[in-house]
Amino acid sequence: ALAPAASLPASRIIALNITTCNIPTNGMAWLQAVSLVQPEEQTRVGKFMFDADRKRSLSGRLLLRYAIASDLGPRPRDLLLKRTSAGKPFLAAVAGTEVPQAPPLGRPNEAYSFNVTHHGDWVILAAARGARAIGIDVTRHEKPRGCKSVADYFDLMKSCFTAREWSLI
Repeated sequence: ALAPAASLPASRIIALNITTCNIPTNGMAWLQAVSLVQPEEQTRVGKFMFDADRKRSLSGRLLLRYAIASDLGPRPRDLLLKRTSAGKPFLAAVAGTEVPQAPPLGRPNEAYSFNVTHHGDWVILAAARGARAIGIDVTRHEKPRGCKSVADYFDLMKSCFTAREWSLI
């Protein structure tokens, strides 16, 4: 069961600098960390080409599970995360019980929204109670791999946003 709304923090931002993560991605400690997330998340983490990207991705998933568990009460392994058609993760079930995606009518404080971003040395999570959706982003000031120009960069970034979000940028 989820914690009562009154006990939830109003909002939080957690920033994690991964330069202190010295776990090689081919050792037992890495395998143990990967085993803490569900199979779909393991697959997504494994698709990254570079170790640094795999570490950022897994750190974000572990941070998300930690935040949800500490804010709402269930054990991290009891959480089922799914993704929207746009790729945004959401809490789908806790210990096999489906979690409503909209708060009960007249009880907006029971809504719980989160977002994770990672780039460079940072993984950042934002979570809030009473918010329909929350977002956060971090970008290191550098020319991204594979981009030869500013136009290439914006073409790459466009795929990370909904059409409405992109129109505001």
